[in-house]
Amino acid sequence: MFPIGKPTLSLREIANYWAREIQPSASQFELLRLLEGAWWLGEIRGDSVKSRLDLLKLMFQAMHDRDDLGIIFVVEGVGEPRTEQLPDGSVVDVRHRICLPSRDISTWDESSCEDAFQSLAQTSSTESYPEMTPGLAWIELTFEEFTDWLASQGYAKPKFWKPLFNQLKSANRGRPAEYNWIGVQQRLTAYARDNGPIQNSTELIQKCADFAAELHPNYKTPDDSTIRAAIQRYRLDTAVGVREK
Repeated sequence: MFPIGKPTLSLREIANYWAREIQPSASQFELLRLLEGAWWLGEIRGDSVKSRLDLLKLMFQAMHDRDDLGIIFVVEGVGEPRTEQLPDGSVVDVRHRICLPSRDISTWDESSCEDAFQSLAQTSSTESYPEMTPGLAWIELTFEEFTDWLASQGYAKPKFWKPLFNQLKSANRGRPAEYNWIGVQQRLTAYARDNGPIQNSTELIQKCADFAAELHPNYKTPDDSTIRAAIQRYRLDTAVGVREK
């Protein structure tokens, strides 16, 4: 089972596997909250269809008048803090304030909503706005994006995850391949993310041929047998949801 060989993992999967090895120890919930915070801060993006600005707009439109959440949207004329009286008689605001620039979302941009992003990074969707948890938890990161973020935050490289093309690259170090199949795999993943899954093996072979030629120093196109061998060896079909027959 380990290390995981998939090219991408969801935030929920990463939190689950990472919790088994991180030191000092942390729960899956704590790590998912940490990863969600990194997404709101723009430190990671993954394959999220919506940008953090688009999701914030959606949340405001759907939730600004709700009083059953762990957050409250605060703009002029919208939202009043929910308070709670403590045993000593003092009154506190028990929800995270998400301060927004105006009620007109068409005027918002990344810069004007920075305070809101910072506040959301301190929350947990499961506790404060659970309707959005599935959309955040299933954002997928590539191994490279996750490990780059780990390095920027001072965390150790994970042991639980080593994509197959990384394993093959290590095994074949010193014997450079004629074609850059790792690059082809990355382009296939990006293509499938932007255009949807490739529908059949014929289209898969053509896309592999096109991307391999683009990455070749002499723009050389591999033959079908070379492509079929690469699909099997580098699991190129898994990048786009097609199983080569």
